Amino acid sequence: KYVTSVTSSFNNVSTAYLYAVPEDAENTSSTFYMKQCGNYNAQTNPGGFISGADLLAGILRHEAGSANSHYQNYVTAQNNSANNLGLVGEAQTAAPNVALNTFTTAVVNTLNGKANTILQATQVEPCSVNRDNNCTFLGNVNFAPYQACQ
Repeated sequence: KYVTSVTSSFNNVSTAYLYAVPEDAENTSSTFYMKQCGNYNAQTNPGGFISGADLLAGILRHEAGSANSHYQNYVTAQNNSANNLGLVGEAQTAAPNVALNTFTTAVVNTLNGKANTILQATQVEPCSVNRDNNCTFLGNVNFAPYQACQ
């Protein structure tokens, strides 16, 4: 017995890394976006705020960037041949006398273990959204009730 294919979902759950960006962070006309003053300066205004553009870039980097992101953690874990669901599934075999349900259970348990390893990798927190690729602080996020820009 052997595995002929591995699907990209299990029980209607995709193995892809999916994320969402808050609409107010993308909408340059939203109150939230406009209240991100961009007036942070480590020496002269350490209580200042990140700019809307830098915050959006930080959200995208944090979630899906090519470095220092949840997505990069996913890619690194998935591309490890020990975790790659296709490679691991393809390597599963059993002798003809092994019952099909026994083989299927073993394959599912093995792949679920690898999927959990990948999921755990995505849950490692990269630098926060108000930092750049190097984790340099770019300012506070101005949440409602909004503080005045100075």
